[in-house]
Amino acid sequence: MKSSPPVILLAGVFAFGHEVAAQAIQQTIQVNQTTMQGVGNASPPAIPAARQATQQGAQGQRNVQYLGEAPPAPPDCGCARMPTLSVEAGELAPGTQVTITSPTQDATIFYTTDGWTPTPASTRYTGPITITADTRLQAIAQESQKLPSPVVQARYKVQGSMDPVPQDVLATGGTLLKGTPLLLVTDAEVVSDSAEVGDSIPLLLVENVKVGDTVVVPKGTTVDAKITKVERAGHSGKPGVLEFQVHSFSVHGVTVPLDANLRLEGADNGLQSHAVSTDLVQQVAGALPPGNEADIVPGMPLTASVAADTSLHP
Repeated sequence: MKSSPPVILLAGVFAFGHEVAAQAIQQTIQVNQTTMQGVGNASPPAIPAARQATQQGAQGQRNVQYLGEAPPAPPDCGCARMPTLSVEAGELAPGTQVTITSPTQDATIFYTTDGWTPTPASTRYTGPITITADTRLQAIAQESQKLPSPVVQARYKVQGSMDPVPQDVLATGGTLLKGTPLLLVTDAEVVSDSAEVGDSIPLLLVENVKVGDTVVVPKGTTVDAKITKVERAGHSGKPGVLEFQVHSFSVHGVTVPLDANLRLEGADNGLQSHAVSTDLVQQVAGALPPGNEADIVPGMPLTASVAADTSLHP
């Protein structure tokens, strides 16, 4: 008796951009099953060593063999190439520096360290990032006339790390100056499968704002923010997306305008899709499972800046 026919497995590959849903790219991988025990002496066709790869799966080590020509390279997604981090995720010594580089020389890199998904409006990378506390570092690259790259990320654990203690914010001469950063925190759960554009996202001020020794804006003050974009998670690994804009808060009849635009994608989907697209031995029967929804939970920190000089009165 001969061995069973080769099984055709499809690997769904996606690249996540800033403004478009991921596009499915299917690659055909032919896997030669091992000869059934106790049947015949038929041998599988010889496979060049260069076309053999090994994957460590959840059920142990599996050998994957490509038959015939290697699978074609995925077509261009129209995205910038994903940047790389110089330090892998894990436990680090305080003060470790992480460098972010792009395979494209003229690419611009943007990053976040607060858990929010980076966009071209995020902090621009200009040099090594010093890790002094537990950090989730995420980065994208932007190239001319292309969509932003998929997100690269790593979680760093620093031994003895402690959460920063909020500091009071001083309104100089009674004026809260434009550009002053204010630390906020989310105060409710919002999920991309049920959210709608225009919905409010409750935020709270984490720091007191003082004029001299007088607290004029107490921590816990409610801050207004509105959802500006929603994408539901989809088939084949497409993540959910939430974007929102921070607007203002009011105290004693005075409205303080704020400026911040945040984006959150379903957890880790960008990395998972990239792993599939670059590791041709990944075995997936059919399309990838549905992506994760974007889930904003209470207690997520973010920073907004004062959008205009605003006079406050004790």
